[in-house]
Amino acid sequence: EDFGEKRKESDLKSQLEMRLIGAPQVLIREPETQLYPIYTEGECDERVTVANSMLTSDMCAFKAANPRAQFVDFVRWHSPRDFVDGKLSERMSKPGNTWETMFKDAEPIAAKDQKLLFDPITEGERVLHLLETAKFDTILRYLCALGANTAFCIYAESCVKNLRCAGSMHPLLDEKLQRCRDICASVFYNVNEAKQEDFAQAAYEIQLIERTAARAASLRKQIGEKCELNFIIERLWIDSVKREYESEAKRVVGLDEKEEGGGAFTAVNGVCSVSNDEERRIVLENIGAKRKIACEYEVEEKDGVNRLHASTSARFTRISSVSC
Repeated sequence: EDFGEKRKESDLKSQLEMRLIGAPQVLIREPETQLYPIYTEGECDERVTVANSMLTSDMCAFKAANPRAQFVDFVRWHSPRDFVDGKLSERMSKPGNTWETMFKDAEPIAAKDQKLLFDPITEGERVLHLLETAKFDTILRYLCALGANTAFCIYAESCVKNLRCAGSMHPLLDEKLQRCRDICASVFYNVNEAKQEDFAQAAYEIQLIERTAARAASLRKQIGEKCELNFIIERLWIDSVKREYESEAKRVVGLDEKEEGGGAFTAVNGVCSVSNDEERRIVLENIGAKRKIACEYEVEEKDGVNRLHASTSARFTRISSVSC
């Protein structure tokens, strides 16, 4: 019996800060559950089946850890949003709903005693067989998809670092990444039907994301690490990125006057508006103390507007400016 108790304890993750609804109202035990299976976009049709198998597995593990638990206890643990104001949600309280039926049929079996939802050995052998029998062009296209995803991760991390986003994704970057993902997914999802121009468009979108990340890195390098200047970097970056995508939209519909470049990128100047005295003070103090916002700068006065131009060197096109 002692051995049996130890075996039961090994199936538990922890005790929760809530008790069973019915008697004996002991603390609910959180069970160890199976790792969720990994599947590709090509297996989307199997998602409903996989989701039901995962839910049944969790129900079995929960029952094994809490033999006297009721359906409402499982819902409180597994889907807290369906337990509001001391009662089940409408969808969970309907007689004969799918979850309740599955819970009644679930057997109390600990996760480690259940049939594996995902067998890494079997799935690994299946993937190896696919690679062994696939044609070269198919493998190349799969590698392109992996490379694109890796690029997304690298560029996103670079932007978060240089824009000082406190570990989160900047909304504009998230929007542009999603656009690029959608275009790449449309190409790589049906690799057998993709044409050369489709891959060219996907590559072009990745280049746009690369330039988006490069702008943030360049601005950070030129303006420096001072936190009080972060707002300048963010505004210059947002403005230049928006302008570049607007320029790209015109190129696509044939409105750009310089189409002979074959889709080549053009320089885009970003503008950062300094909107209050405190921000103006920060900018001017950095100039006055010769802590330059860029390698070189100039202030011009025109119609009562001071404009600070920033560029990497005299040889390169101005990439940013601050109006104050």
